[in-house]
Amino acid sequence: MRARLVPTFAMLGAVLLWASSATGNKFVLVQASVAAVVAFRIVGAAIVMWTVGLVLRRDFRSPSPMQLVMGFLEPGLVTFFIVLGLAHTSAVNASVVWGIMPLTQPVLARAILKEPIPRSVSIGAVLALAGTLLLFVTKSRDGTGSLLGDFYVVAGVLCAAANQMMARRIAIRRGQPVVTTAYQLLSASVLAMVYLLFQGEPTQAYDGADGLTFAVLSFLILTTAGPFFLYNFALQTMSVGRASLFSPLAGPIGVVIATVVFREAVSVPILLAILLALSGALVPSVVRLPRGGMAPE
Repeated sequence: MRARLVPTFAMLGAVLLWASSATGNKFVLVQASVAAVVAFRIVGAAIVMWTVGLVLRRDFRSPSPMQLVMGFLEPGLVTFFIVLGLAHTSAVNASVVWGIMPLTQPVLARAILKEPIPRSVSIGAVLALAGTLLLFVTKSRDGTGSLLGDFYVVAGVLCAAANQMMARRIAIRRGQPVVTTAYQLLSASVLAMVYLLFQGEPTQAYDGADGLTFAVLSFLILTTAGPFFLYNFALQTMSVGRASLFSPLAGPIGVVIATVVFREAVSVPILLAILLALSGALVPSVVRLPRGGMAPE
């Protein structure tokens, strides 16, 4: 049981940080450009992870090309698409789009990684999808979304889906989540800086930002480095299908954080959506079902 709960708590921590980043991004985009926010987050997170790795004396020799490609996809392209999407749509819409991953990831993992699909994961996916749909129906009446913004977010989800396949393979073969995360953020930093250079004068990118904006940007460094480390750590023992069940939690948790920050009321349907999504994420961790023709994790 302990072996199953440790990665579960790691994923819960990652989701909490991910969920808070959506509201943080929306807040800082008022005073900083998309390129500036992406570069600050990713480069800062890379510095943090390399510092941690060097202090802990991790072995950084012979990186896998897959670790570098992972960083190009996520957080590189994913952060770019999500932040760009948030410039056109609401943080709620961005969070809701991630709810499709419990349906797509187990199938992709089965096809690419040959991972079984346990019955508990299937049940969890249904519960997670129900929570996502409830959140979508509740918030769709707000009129705060944008088709273009949602398209950017979907592109980010597709990049994240590909990254998950590679992350799981690296976690099984190599382990060392600190090293993987450091290289992942290094290659993403290169992409972020190139994008920032093409957007204008880098030295003037943060001229309009005040002290509060820099404080939130610094917090966004934590919401970038922390989730990727926790996620790479969890994937050493957790299947892609099971890990994907935690994605819908970002939606309702993100809504609660956004409503607290922007002083909006939290409705009963949103609380119910959190309960459904949380139940879906935790089912494989706390319930053991008979196989019934389906292979266990």
